[in-house]
Amino acid sequence: TNVFPAPGTPVTKQGTIVWTNISYTKANTNSLAFCNTDKVKSGLVTGTQWDTVCAWINSETNDDGTPVHSVTNSITWGNYYNTDDSAKYDTDGTTKISGSKQTAGKSENWKAKNIYDLAGNTFEWTGESYSSNRIRRGGYSFDNGSSGPASYRYNFNRSFSSDYLSFRLSLYIM
Repeated sequence: TNVFPAPGTPVTKQGTIVWTNISYTKANTNSLAFCNTDKVKSGLVTGTQWDTVCAWINSETNDDGTPVHSVTNSITWGNYYNTDDSAKYDTDGTTKISGSKQTAGKSENWKAKNIYDLAGNTFEWTGESYSSNRIRRGGYSFDNGSSGPASYRYNFNRSFSSDYLSFRLSLYIM
């Protein structure tokens, strides 16, 4: 079943409703509050972490040296309106699910190296900044997998929110 997170509580679980309509300020506040002990802290994923994950995903290559999951053109593995056929359908093979926002981890075809929804589904706030704006990463389901791939970076006013903008947590082991 789909689960909405309790107000103020991020959820990192497959099948949950993606928390959207959240500004950078609220996403940052909630990500910091997710876990704050003397051994583990949480926060928004940083730009360096996002780039490191993208490099790790690109390190897995086919026999010809091309990435199995390209982070600069994510059309073959992301949730976009123009996703390639292999990633368009639900597990039944006939129900089209790409091109509209879905629950977290909806499709096995939308993951790379066991990381779900990095390409498409929703944009995600990160801890990066540009001037007084904050940075969102990835693309979203109404986007094009080549113009809004997993490596995509764009800045927005920190108070902006939309139905296609969420956030990703990072845990820090102390």
